[in-house]
Amino acid sequence: MLVGLTGATGYVGRFIAQELHQRGVAVRALARAESDRTGFAGPIEWHDGSLGSDDELLARFVAGTDAVVHCALEHVPGRYRGGEGTDLSRFIEMNVGGSLRLMQAARSSGVGRFIFLSSRAAYGDAAGDADLGSLLHDDSAARPHTHYGACKAAVDAFVSSWGRGGGWDICALRPTGVYGVVHPPARTKWLSLVDAIRRGQPWPECRRASEVHGRDVARAVWMLLGAPDIAGRTFNCSDVLVSTADIARIVQRLTGARGPFPPEPSGPWSRVMACEGLQARGFVFGGMPLLEATVAQIISMLEQQGRRPQPRRARMARLPRKSR
Repeated sequence: MLVGLTGATGYVGRFIAQELHQRGVAVRALARAESDRTGFAGPIEWHDGSLGSDDELLARFVAGTDAVVHCALEHVPGRYRGGEGTDLSRFIEMNVGGSLRLMQAARSSGVGRFIFLSSRAAYGDAAGDADLGSLLHDDSAARPHTHYGACKAAVDAFVSSWGRGGGWDICALRPTGVYGVVHPPARTKWLSLVDAIRRGQPWPECRRASEVHGRDVARAVWMLLGAPDIAGRTFNCSDVLVSTADIARIVQRLTGARGPFPPEPSGPWSRVMACEGLQARGFVFGGMPLLEATVAQIISMLEQQGRRPQPRRARMARLPRKSR
């Protein structure tokens, strides 16, 4: 089996590439020439390009593949929501127009299956929504309140038209916030938070959100590559509800660290995603055990880097200096 993968060097793409390699699947990746192509577990057939590449290059990329997994996103570095920066038109052209051209190339080349990595942002969570706090189902209406979410929702609509109207095995997977240790390690989510808490340092940020491990996202992709009855459908992908304080509690329990505790976030949780489509097919998420194992992995990684917390006795208050 040969899978074409866009966004392979990104946060989520690396988990997907790893899952495909572990399954013995050949991977062909579309990536910019300057992207970091190190840290992969197996061989990759690289094609230089992006969502802005011409139709001929996209056709060469998808030619001969059994399936395409599209998780590339053109955005301002480090930002998804707000990733348009100051150029919204280009953001739309690359991420909506480029995605549609990739779909067209895949369909014209006879690619049997296409999976689009959408986002929870397609649903939106605008303050004041009448049903804030209710469940978000696979078929809940998309009401994005960011340009990022609007782009994802727009492509999701074409997933529906290609699948339901065109009889193509194409679907969208909508992950929520994604966590997990990645390459390079400095990109790992919560790295600074975990480091601060284990050192007994204050962490002022007050945040809570739904999260899913990148490995679970990749496992869901793998399942959808072989699942029946996916044409035109959208699948939610969300696991645990986590606050900054929850992460801090895990770190303190694992390390014995003591220090200022992040405040508990106030207000209601955002709308929770129900994942009926995946779970009906037997999918099981990693849950809190995987979250805690990942925090332990981050702690171990920090220790291996030599970033050890100071022993508690070294934190004694300084004596006042004698006057000169």
